[in-house]
Amino acid sequence: MYEMRISRFAVTARAVALVVAIGRSVSAQVAPLPAGFRVQEIPTNGTSLHVRHFVLIDAPLPGIGPWDAIKADHKVWHFSFWGPDEDRLVAGRERIYLDRLWNEFSADPKKFDDATRAHYAAIYAKPGRMHAGFEQFHAFDQDAIDNKAFVAKGLLTMPVLALGGDHSFGPMMATVMRAAASNVTQGIVPNSGHWIMEENPTATIALVTGFLAK
Repeated sequence: MYEMRISRFAVTARAVALVVAIGRSVSAQVAPLPAGFRVQEIPTNGTSLHVRHFVLIDAPLPGIGPWDAIKADHKVWHFSFWGPDEDRLVAGRERIYLDRLWNEFSADPKKFDDATRAHYAAIYAKPGRMHAGFEQFHAFDQDAIDNKAFVAKGLLTMPVLALGGDHSFGPMMATVMRAAASNVTQGIVPNSGHWIMEENPTATIALVTGFLAK
């Protein structure tokens, strides 16, 4: 079991594999419903990956379910924050931008200590890093168009676990996925915001492994 970023990033392998696709946060949002994925086969460079379970973690899908209402929430203004001037606004202020995400999207911001925050801020301060992050959000509009087109052809049929933090998207994740899949299990991670593996890894692992064991 591993996290697999699908669609925009080529999976390079030369085998046929049975996999569990686990998408967390933005990795779950960047076009997670390619045409092959809809029928449980992901075409890749030299391989075909058959997805037998899909776990989506605290990230609504562009264009799926109540996406327009979710995107209209002021709290997710960063979904539309991209462009050359946005790059300039954040340049040299990466820590401020990232602090806002930890502070507003966690159940307890104190769980993210200064050393952790400084580490990631330094990484994102390197040339091109923050721009690349913004470009993932820039892609949402096209992702919404693509996802609607794929779902119109039929729902996902593999078992899907839709996980949400109880201080974040919570049960909304299952609502979203039921618009894209026919076999959805809802999971709520207690005492957690958006960063569920950092905030409550024990509960998250238990929910995922319990789902896969069925």
